[in-house]
Amino acid sequence: MNREGQVVGMAGAVGAVQQALEIARQGRANPAMSQIVIEGALRIDAEDAPAVYGGVQPMRPLLRALREFMQSKERDPILVRTLVTLMQLERTFSARPDLAVQVTEGVKGTRAHVERPEGSHLDAVPRLGELYAGTVSQLMPRIMIPGDPSLLARADVVTAVRAHLLAALRGAVLWRQCGGNRINVWFSWNALLAECDRMLAEP
Repeated sequence: MNREGQVVGMAGAVGAVQQALEIARQGRANPAMSQIVIEGALRIDAEDAPAVYGGVQPMRPLLRALREFMQSKERDPILVRTLVTLMQLERTFSARPDLAVQVTEGVKGTRAHVERPEGSHLDAVPRLGELYAGTVSQLMPRIMIPGDPSLLARADVVTAVRAHLLAALRGAVLWRQCGGNRINVWFSWNALLAECDRMLAEP
């Protein structure tokens, strides 16, 4: 069991879902948080779990967001519901290797586009959103993100939400690959929180 990897995956999933909700509610994400999770979605060949998000230090905003979520006595019920659905979706996705191949190839193409001299993570958002729409959104259960109806009527907002949901799925898959599952996460809650604190304390 890789507890550090589980914390990294959880942090990525929580941070990406939070940004999807912010986009749906406010029309924009936190730029720093969005960059970390979108770039994480593009790193499909990282050498270890923290490297998915650039290392422990660069992903500290995600770790802080995870710690705040885990310690909170009044968690956003929509965030909790979305994370539960995400865990279920991850199981469905992992049972469809054909879609996994499609997503992998789509991510590789997006990364090549972003790695151009004039490229940035912002260029990945519309491509990842379209990739999600053409693959993951076909699966059940579907993740429904509530928000401002006037914002959700805009194609660019919907695409950005979908891009961050794909990034959230990246975190959920990583969490599962490192030994996470829906049953033991509750029994390991304190140990996972302690690991999160340990990572945040690294110099």
